Amino acid sequence: ALAYLGDSSLVIDNATSNDYINITLDTLKTFGVTVTKNDKYYIKNTIKSAGSINCEADWSSACFIIALGILGGKTVISNLDINSSQGDKVIVDIIKKMNGNISVGSDIVSTKSKLSAIDFDIKDCPDIAPILAVLMGQAKGISTITSVDRLKIKESDRLKNITKMLNSLGIKTEYSLDKLTIYGGEFKACTLYGENDHRIAISSIVALTSIGGEVVDIKCIDKSYPTFISDYKSLGGCYEL
Repeated sequence: ALAYLGDSSLVIDNATSNDYINITLDTLKTFGVTVTKNDKYYIKNTIKSAGSINCEADWSSACFIIALGILGGKTVISNLDINSSQGDKVIVDIIKKMNGNISVGSDIVSTKSKLSAIDFDIKDCPDIAPILAVLMGQAKGISTITSVDRLKIKESDRLKNITKMLNSLGIKTEYSLDKLTIYGGEFKACTLYGENDHRIAISSIVALTSIGGEVVDIKCIDKSYPTFISDYKSLGGCYEL
């Protein structure tokens, strides 16, 4: 908004989710806006039409399909930009560190894998925490996610609901001082709840794919990925709605 108002400055204290800031700066640059930074962001009113632009595919939504491949079989995703400013593309590096089978080329291809535990800080990419927790729950060993306190103020209290989801799946968790510890193991069939949170609901479906179970309250999926169920079916997912 400041790009329309004349020369302005913006101070961000204790910034988190820096990758979202970078996405915004890239978009402003596309529209001719000059932004410089030292102690604050200085924004010049130089906005102009970008003509025609390409709207990138969403890495946040792609994480669920990638996880389906890693846990259930094989998935191939086209039109993702590995050079994007979107922070959630880090899922590729995470899966590689977990010894998962994922390849990056013209498509992103993920195949069923035996995962190893890792430690990861989600400070700059909090939206992947629910699906990352599912992957960690299936990994061999003890994983940790740090900077989890900020998950309490998302669409739901995601820290509480991630813990609830994993515990229902039979996975032990511990929380202490902004860190969630996940003891990887075998999932068990159960009933999970969407918690009126699209990322919790989709992560729950992914978690139950290979063992069966029930997810209650999935209408919230429409917020970010309204075609997920049809995509899930096209990938061979079996369900009754």
